[in-house]
Amino acid sequence: MSIVVNYFTCQQPIKVDYRIYEDDLDKSLITVVTKSVQPHPDFQKACLAVYDMIRRFCEFDKLTEKLIGDLDLYEADGAQSLKVAESNAEWNKLIVPQKISFPTSDKKGTGIKINFMFKVVDFGGEIKMVTPTYWDADLTLEEKMQIEIMKQEAFAYAHKNKQAQTELEFRETNNAYQGD
Repeated sequence: MSIVVNYFTCQQPIKVDYRIYEDDLDKSLITVVTKSVQPHPDFQKACLAVYDMIRRFCEFDKLTEKLIGDLDLYEADGAQSLKVAESNAEWNKLIVPQKISFPTSDKKGTGIKINFMFKVVDFGGEIKMVTPTYWDADLTLEEKMQIEIMKQEAFAYAHKNKQAQTELEFRETNNAYQGD
């Protein structure tokens, strides 16, 4: 059996489109699941990698470099790398991921394309944006691993019903069993 996650949305309700292929059949079970249940923290954490990908794919890092200087210098100097981290945090405040798609190609392998809203602070609005599709050859090893984790977590959320841990409240009672 193999599983293919085609896309998932990032805002509530979350929609996940996936296929399950049985080993002996060419046909797949086509499933699109929409849920309003809070995703498990593992899923939320896996999706944080999207911000780094958006900044790289849309070349926001090059804009940062123009604003604060050569990023290679910041790797050696801890104080300077703080400026990069602060800059990345500012970019992340402006990015609202909407949909993460995983196209496939016989020639290029698996890819990723991210639809997102970019907040325009000066105008108080948002612009719909889409990253270019980055294929296997364009992705770093770390990005490939992050994509696989995102797909696994999206499938676990949609198919296996992996959800956020609820808070349990324990109340003290005077009727507690005290033994003999």
